[in-house]
Amino acid sequence: MQTDTTPNEVVKEFFIAGYLDHDYDRVWSLWRRIMWTIARLARAATRMR
Repeated sequence: MQTDTTPNEVVKEFFIAGYLDHDYDRVWSLWRRIMWTIARLARAATRMR
């Protein structure tokens, strides 16, 4: 089960997975999550106009 995390924690985990652990499957998973969040925020901002 995935828990909610702050954006800072996700970015920190992204860099740890890539640079320290070299866990590139995890890096891609986190990258997709980051991009999905950005897209969701952009859609919400567009609707607020």
